[in-house]
Amino acid sequence: MRLVLLAVVMIGFGGRVACQERLAIGDGRLRAEALGTGEDRYDLAMIRDGVRRPIGRYAVSVAPAGDGTLLVVQRTEAMGAATIDSAWVDRATLGPRRLVSRGPRGVTALDFGPARVTGYTADQQGARQEVNVPVEAPVFSASLAPWLTRALPLALGYEATARAYGDGLGLVEVRYRVVARESLVLSDGATRDAWRVETTVGPVRAVMWIDVGTRQELKTEATLPNGALFVQERVP
Repeated sequence: MRLVLLAVVMIGFGGRVACQERLAIGDGRLRAEALGTGEDRYDLAMIRDGVRRPIGRYAVSVAPAGDGTLLVVQRTEAMGAATIDSAWVDRATLGPRRLVSRGPRGVTALDFGPARVTGYTADQQGARQEVNVPVEAPVFSASLAPWLTRALPLALGYEATARAYGDGLGLVEVRYRVVARESLVLSDGATRDAWRVETTVGPVRAVMWIDVGTRQELKTEATLPNGALFVQERVP
Protein backbone atom coordinates (compact mmCIF):
# COMPACT_ATOMS: atom_id res chain seq x y z
CA MET A 1 0.00 0.00 0.00
CA ARG A 2 1.23 3.52 -0.73
CA LEU A 3 3.17 5.16 2.09
CA VAL A 4 1.23 8.34 1.48
CA LEU A 5 -1.94 6.95 3.08
CA LEU A 6 -1.16 8.09 6.60
CA ALA A 7 -2.63 10.45 9.20
CA VAL A 8 -3.30 14.12 8.46
CA VAL A 9 -5.49 16.77 10.11
CA MET A 10 -8.82 17.41 8.38
CA ILE A 11 -10.03 20.94 7.52
CA GLY A 12 -13.55 22.40 7.73
CA PHE A 13 -15.58 23.88 4.88
CA GLY A 14 -16.08 27.32 6.41
CA GLY A 15 -19.83 27.31 5.83
CA ARG A 16 -19.92 25.91 2.28
CA VAL A 17 -22.70 23.46 1.54
CA ALA A 18 -21.46 20.03 0.43
CA CYS A 19 -23.35 17.30 -1.40
CA GLN A 20 -21.99 13.83 -0.70
CA GLU A 21 -22.18 11.20 -3.44
CA ARG A 22 -21.98 7.43 -3.08
CA LEU A 23 -19.72 5.97 -5.78
CA ALA A 24 -20.00 2.45 -7.16
CA ILE A 25 -18.23 0.38 -9.78
CA GLY A 26 -19.38 1.61 -13.19
CA ASP A 27 -20.57 4.97 -11.86
CA GLY A 28 -21.09 7.31 -14.81
CA ARG A 29 -19.76 10.27 -12.81
CA LEU A 30 -16.23 8.82 -12.89
CA ARG A 31 -14.17 10.29 -15.75
CA ALA A 32 -11.98 7.45 -17.00
CA GLU A 33 -10.41 9.71 -19.63
CA ALA A 34 -8.97 11.92 -16.87
CA LEU A 35 -6.71 9.06 -15.73
CA GLY A 36 -4.73 9.09 -18.99
CA THR A 37 -1.88 6.72 -19.83
CA GLY A 38 1.90 6.89 -19.46
CA GLU A 39 4.00 7.31 -16.34
CA ASP A 40 4.12 9.88 -13.53
CA ARG A 41 7.13 9.99 -11.19
CA TYR A 42 7.37 11.44 -7.70
CA ASP A 43 10.03 12.25 -5.13
CA LEU A 44 9.39 11.13 -1.57
CA ALA A 45 10.64 13.12 1.41
CA MET A 46 10.25 13.43 5.17
CA ILE A 47 10.22 16.81 6.94
CA ARG A 48 10.89 17.01 10.65
CA ASP A 49 12.00 19.98 12.77
CA GLY A 50 12.26 22.02 9.57
CA VAL A 51 14.70 19.59 7.94
CA ARG A 52 13.70 17.94 4.64
CA ARG A 53 15.20 14.48 4.02
CA PRO A 54 14.73 12.58 0.73
CA ILE A 55 13.62 9.00 1.41
CA GLY A 56 12.86 7.50 -2.01
CA ARG A 57 10.84 7.52 -5.19
CA TYR A 58 7.36 6.53 -6.35
CA ALA A 59 6.06 6.00 -9.89
CA VAL A 60 2.70 5.03 -11.34
CA SER A 61 2.28 3.89 -14.94
CA VAL A 62 -0.94 3.23 -16.85
CA ALA A 63 -1.15 1.28 -20.12
CA PRO A 64 -3.90 -0.48 -22.07
CA ALA A 65 -3.96 -4.22 -21.48
CA GLY A 66 -5.93 -7.07 -22.99
CA ASP A 67 -9.57 -7.93 -22.43
CA GLY A 68 -10.73 -4.32 -21.99
CA THR A 69 -8.47 -3.49 -19.05
CA LEU A 70 -5.88 -0.94 -18.00
CA LEU A 71 -2.70 -2.15 -16.32
CA VAL A 72 -1.81 0.18 -13.44
CA VAL A 73 1.65 -0.41 -11.97
CA GLN A 74 2.75 1.40 -8.79
CA ARG A 75 6.44 1.20 -7.85
CA THR A 76 7.71 2.49 -4.51
CA GLU A 77 11.36 2.58 -3.42
CA ALA A 78 11.71 4.06 0.05
CA MET A 79 14.04 3.59 3.02
CA GLY A 80 15.77 0.59 1.47
CA ALA A 81 12.61 -1.32 0.54
CA ALA A 82 10.85 -1.77 -2.81
CA THR A 83 7.19 -2.58 -3.48
CA ILE A 84 5.47 -3.18 -6.82
CA ASP A 85 1.66 -3.25 -7.13
CA SER A 86 0.21 -4.37 -10.47
CA ALA A 87 -3.54 -3.92 -10.94
CA TRP A 88 -5.78 -4.75 -13.88
CA VAL A 89 -8.72 -2.32 -13.99
CA ASP A 90 -11.78 -2.45 -16.23
CA ARG A 91 -11.49 0.43 -18.72
CA ALA A 92 -15.26 1.00 -18.83
CA THR A 93 -16.20 0.74 -15.14
CA LEU A 94 -12.83 1.47 -13.41
CA GLY A 95 -13.51 -1.56 -11.24
CA PRO A 96 -10.49 -3.69 -10.26
CA ARG A 97 -10.26 -7.19 -11.67
CA ARG A 98 -6.95 -8.40 -10.24
CA LEU A 99 -4.19 -7.04 -8.00
CA VAL A 100 -0.72 -8.53 -7.42
CA SER A 101 1.56 -6.88 -4.87
CA ARG A 102 5.20 -7.83 -4.21
CA GLY A 103 7.22 -6.30 -1.41
CA PRO A 104 9.28 -6.91 1.73
CA ARG A 105 6.39 -8.69 3.44
CA GLY A 106 5.86 -11.13 0.56
CA VAL A 107 3.22 -11.49 -2.15
CA THR A 108 -0.49 -10.69 -2.26
CA ALA A 109 -2.75 -11.75 -5.13
CA LEU A 110 -6.40 -10.71 -5.16
CA ASP A 111 -9.26 -11.25 -7.61
CA PHE A 112 -12.20 -8.84 -7.37
CA GLY A 113 -15.49 -10.49 -8.29
CA PRO A 114 -19.11 -9.29 -8.18
CA ALA A 115 -19.81 -11.09 -4.90
CA ARG A 116 -16.38 -11.90 -3.40
CA VAL A 117 -12.76 -10.81 -3.12
CA THR A 118 -10.61 -13.94 -3.29
CA GLY A 119 -6.91 -14.76 -3.43
CA TYR A 120 -4.05 -15.19 -1.00
CA THR A 121 -1.17 -13.58 0.86
CA ALA A 122 2.20 -15.30 1.29
CA ASP A 123 5.14 -14.14 3.40
CA GLN A 124 8.82 -14.39 2.48
CA GLN A 125 8.99 -17.88 4.02
CA GLY A 126 6.12 -19.09 1.86
CA ALA A 127 3.48 -19.28 4.58
CA ARG A 128 0.19 -18.74 2.77
CA GLN A 129 -3.14 -17.38 3.95
CA GLU A 130 -6.24 -17.61 1.78
CA VAL A 131 -8.51 -14.60 1.21
CA ASN A 132 -12.23 -15.14 0.65
CA VAL A 133 -14.30 -12.09 1.57
CA PRO A 134 -17.99 -11.78 0.59
CA VAL A 135 -19.19 -8.36 -0.61
CA GLU A 136 -22.71 -7.06 -1.14
CA ALA A 137 -21.64 -5.35 -4.39
CA PRO A 138 -18.37 -5.02 -6.35
CA VAL A 139 -15.80 -2.93 -4.46
CA PHE A 140 -12.82 -0.77 -5.40
CA SER A 141 -9.22 -1.57 -4.50
CA ALA A 142 -7.97 0.43 -1.49
CA SER A 143 -4.46 0.68 -3.00
CA LEU A 144 -5.91 2.43 -6.08
CA ALA A 145 -8.12 4.87 -4.15
CA PRO A 146 -5.66 7.81 -4.36
CA TRP A 147 -5.11 7.22 -8.09
CA LEU A 148 -8.88 7.26 -8.71
CA THR A 149 -9.13 10.77 -7.22
CA ARG A 150 -8.24 12.12 -10.68
CA ALA A 151 -11.39 10.56 -12.16
CA LEU A 152 -13.80 12.27 -9.75
CA PRO A 153 -15.96 15.27 -10.84
CA LEU A 154 -13.93 17.57 -8.61
CA ALA A 155 -15.42 20.93 -7.59
CA LEU A 156 -15.31 23.05 -4.45
CA GLY A 157 -17.38 21.38 -1.76
CA TYR A 158 -17.57 18.03 -3.57
CA GLU A 159 -17.75 14.98 -1.32
CA ALA A 160 -17.93 11.29 -2.17
CA THR A 161 -17.67 7.91 -0.47
CA ALA A 162 -17.01 4.42 -1.77
CA ARG A 163 -16.40 0.89 -0.51
CA ALA A 164 -12.98 -0.72 -1.04
CA TYR A 165 -10.93 -3.74 -0.03
CA GLY A 166 -7.25 -3.62 0.87
CA ASP A 167 -4.65 -6.11 2.07
CA GLY A 168 -4.17 -5.51 5.78
CA LEU A 169 -7.23 -3.26 5.90
CA GLY A 170 -10.08 -5.51 4.87
CA LEU A 171 -13.30 -3.85 3.72
CA VAL A 172 -13.08 -0.12 4.37
CA GLU A 173 -14.87 3.12 3.65
CA VAL A 174 -13.13 5.54 1.26
CA ARG A 175 -13.92 9.27 1.53
CA TYR A 176 -13.01 12.19 -0.71
CA ARG A 177 -13.59 15.86 0.09
CA VAL A 178 -12.59 18.92 -1.96
CA VAL A 179 -11.83 21.69 0.53
CA ALA A 180 -10.17 24.37 -1.63
CA ARG A 181 -9.03 25.54 -5.03
CA GLU A 182 -5.65 27.17 -4.56
CA SER A 183 -2.34 28.11 -6.16
CA LEU A 184 0.13 25.38 -5.26
CA VAL A 185 3.81 26.34 -5.30
CA LEU A 186 5.99 23.30 -5.97
CA SER A 187 9.57 22.83 -4.76
CA ASP A 188 10.95 23.90 -8.17
CA GLY A 189 9.12 27.24 -7.88
CA ALA A 190 6.39 26.41 -10.39
CA THR A 191 2.83 27.47 -9.48
CA ARG A 192 -0.16 25.30 -10.42
CA ASP A 193 -3.92 25.80 -10.11
CA ALA A 194 -4.99 22.84 -7.97
CA TRP A 195 -7.85 21.24 -6.09
CA ARG A 196 -7.00 20.43 -2.47
CA VAL A 197 -8.60 17.06 -1.72
CA GLU A 198 -8.74 15.31 1.64
CA THR A 199 -8.79 11.53 1.34
CA THR A 200 -9.55 8.87 3.89
CA VAL A 201 -9.10 5.14 3.30
CA GLY A 202 -10.38 3.40 6.41
CA PRO A 203 -8.27 4.79 9.29
CA VAL A 204 -5.67 6.26 6.92
CA ARG A 205 -5.80 9.96 5.92
CA ALA A 206 -3.91 12.23 3.53
CA VAL A 207 -4.21 15.50 1.59
CA MET A 208 -3.74 15.61 -2.19
CA TRP A 209 -3.40 18.43 -4.72
CA ILE A 210 -4.85 17.66 -8.18
CA ASP A 211 -4.14 19.94 -11.16
CA VAL A 212 -7.42 21.59 -12.19
CA GLY A 213 -6.65 21.42 -15.91
CA THR A 214 -4.62 18.25 -16.45
CA ARG A 215 -5.95 16.21 -13.49
CA GLN A 216 -2.37 15.23 -12.65
CA GLU A 217 -1.64 14.38 -9.04
CA LEU A 218 0.83 17.11 -8.06
CA LYS A 219 1.51 16.58 -4.39
CA THR A 220 0.42 14.55 -1.39
CA GLU A 221 1.11 15.15 2.29
CA ALA A 222 0.50 13.11 5.41
CA THR A 223 1.48 13.67 9.03
CA LEU A 224 3.07 10.64 10.70
CA PRO A 225 2.40 9.56 14.30
CA ASN A 226 5.88 10.86 15.28
CA GLY A 227 4.98 14.35 14.01
CA ALA A 228 7.06 14.17 10.84
CA LEU A 229 5.48 15.29 7.56
CA PHE A 230 5.56 12.82 4.65
CA VAL A 231 5.63 14.56 1.24
CA GLN A 232 5.17 13.06 -2.21
CA GLU A 233 5.75 15.54 -5.05
CA ARG A 234 5.51 15.06 -8.79
CA VAL A 235 8.74 15.25 -10.78
CA PRO A 236 8.33 17.68 -13.76
